[in-house]
Amino acid sequence: MEKLFAPIAKRIAVVIIAFCSVLVLLNVAASAYFNPKTVVEREISSLAEEYYEDYLYGNLVGNRTGDAIGEEMKHYKDIGVPNTYLRQLLLYDSGRRKEASGYFDQKGFKCDRNKTYVKYFPEEPYEKKNYHFEIKLVCE
Repeated sequence: MEKLFAPIAKRIAVVIIAFCSVLVLLNVAASAYFNPKTVVEREISSLAEEYYEDYLYGNLVGNRTGDAIGEEMKHYKDIGVPNTYLRQLLLYDSGRRKEASGYFDQKGFKCDRNKTYVKYFPEEPYEKKNYHFEIKLVCE
């Protein structure tokens, strides 16, 4: 009788171990994805892209066209555009993105809106989507 149930017990044990392993992996993945710093980095990156493409690029270029755009943007290629602070990202465009401020005021992880900033670096050919940015988070 023992020989009859031994393979079934082993299979059940393997299934339980596999199930527990999957749960642990899901927990680790969810913790990494929903980690407050990860959430803040994801949200500020989204805000930074929107700000540059919808607002800052147009202000930097102004009414310039053609080669004049490149000449203007070339100044910022290495040194970057002056810092854009988190408070600016949240309040530009009549505060349309103000609801995102909750991401930066999480329990146990709060970002300083006057010290957290994004620095933009335009890249050739100096079109709206040709840039990269660096984020400096000042959060506790």
